[in-house]
Amino acid sequence: MNGPGMRAAARHARRAVPGPLGELAARELSAHADLGYWGSPDALVSQLARQVLALPAPSAPRRAGAVVALRGSPP
Repeated sequence: MNGPGMRAAARHARRAVPGPLGELAARELSAHADLGYWGSPDALVSQLARQVLALPAPSAPRRAGAVVALRGSPP
């Protein structure tokens, strides 16, 4: 995986994995994107990036008081 792919995985790790584990994964992926990575294709960091990108993105929290329009309801 190339640098932009690692950076995308780092951003996704912060969103998809809560707490210190997500932060650790994001930092590791960012470091490999910034410094370059010369490991083998089956290396641990590449596996981490693939697994993080496979995680579903969390849904955005709704703001308090937000109005949600239902499909088919009158305006």
